Amino acid sequence: MLYATPEPELDARTRLQRAIAGSELPCYVYSYPSKRAYRPVQPPRTLAEVWAGARDKLNLYVHVPFCGYRCSFCTLFLTTSHSPRLVEDYVAALQRQIAMYGALLGHLEVVSLYVGGGTPTTLSPEQFSTLFESLHRAFPRFSPTAEVAVEGSPDTMTPERLERLKALGVNRVSMGLQTLDEEERKRAGRPYSTRTLYGAVEAIQRVGFANVNYDLIYGLEGQQRETWLHSLSTTVGFGPRTVTLYPVVFRPLTVIDKRRGRLADGFMDDSSKYALYDESVAWLAERGFRQNSFVRFSTLEHDGLQQEVADFAGVPLLGLGAGARSYADTVHYGTDFAVRRPETLDIIRGFISHPHRPDEPLGLGFVLDEDEQKRRFCILNLSLGRLEPAAYARRFGGAGLDDFAEELDALVLEGCVTVDREGTYALTPLGFKFSNVIATLFKSPAVDALERAFLPT
Repeated sequence: MLYATPEPELDARTRLQRAIAGSELPCYVYSYPSKRAYRPVQPPRTLAEVWAGARDKLNLYVHVPFCGYRCSFCTLFLTTSHSPRLVEDYVAALQRQIAMYGALLGHLEVVSLYVGGGTPTTLSPEQFSTLFESLHRAFPRFSPTAEVAVEGSPDTMTPERLERLKALGVNRVSMGLQTLDEEERKRAGRPYSTRTLYGAVEAIQRVGFANVNYDLIYGLEGQQRETWLHSLSTTVGFGPRTVTLYPVVFRPLTVIDKRRGRLADGFMDDSSKYALYDESVAWLAERGFRQNSFVRFSTLEHDGLQQEVADFAGVPLLGLGAGARSYADTVHYGTDFAVRRPETLDIIRGFISHPHRPDEPLGLGFVLDEDEQKRRFCILNLSLGRLEPAAYARRFGGAGLDDFAEELDALVLEGCVTVDREGTYALTPLGFKFSNVIATLFKSPAVDALERAFLPT
């Protein structure tokens, strides 16, 4: 299912009980509200107005919307129909946008930078240098401990790119392996060879990064328990500090969503995916991996993705590039979003030709009133395992978490959280397992209605 739909007529505990009993498997929570809730911002406000109160710290995210192929499970904002000229023009447009935002926010301390996609490593080493030079010129106050992350695919993680990234200060590299089984990889639409995959791993090991993350996906078409466990054990054998394990979720417009109707027996049901999750969590724990969230496990002393931690703690996030989203204090916004090729190309070309001015009005977004800010705080903090009433009270004032007594009582009664003497709620193993279900308990009726009405293009 795309996401769990709360039933307003049921109390929180009953909804939670039914979701757990039914092995509901919603999408992983990246933020709140999701982009499906974005609409034209009213009343209109400019970029300069939205960021006028920004202070202290900032996360940076840069979106590179280019890929050599679209995987069968993908709904990311990207195009496979790009030319070298389009990529070059896009980098130039990024430079203009970065300079514009630098004039507004360049006084803030950057605590993280994440370059995502798409496949960012479609950029050449020279283009990466150009991009990073623009970022450091516009935002000169990078924290000495800033996480600087770039993601990529095995067929683009060349030694030359990796060496340039290391020289530019990148300390976290993330690569989507998804599966090490050749047949599963072909069905997923990833055309590179096993030899290419191992070559990329060897190059990453040789160059050396403080934090290497590998992504894997369970529930792929035709995948069996044995092939999944082989992919997991082999990947851990590569020596990453972080691994991220995503379950297959059938989203509209994906190839696998279309295939599911014809090949129902080719995919695991949600209860089978949860069984693999349980086995994988136990296996990783035996090997020293600590669970950071439903999907992420790390051997680091801190969380394996610091940008997410900072974002969820309330540090604003500035999204750069077509398809990126920005999270200012009370306003979230982004460019138009599409999955199909013609619309995506139009949006990218529009970004390239855009003047990028601080007085331009926002397009699509969501304005968070105090209630929505409180819900976001609970959802995101719980997804990382802890919700502290003292932190909530400092942020919002009042009597701590009384606003959500029904939801929190349900979590306690169903064994999804424990509560310590300070009143901090900590996810149990059951809570981590169903943390995406837990998020739906805190979703507002307004956001739920907007998401239901969303029609992807």
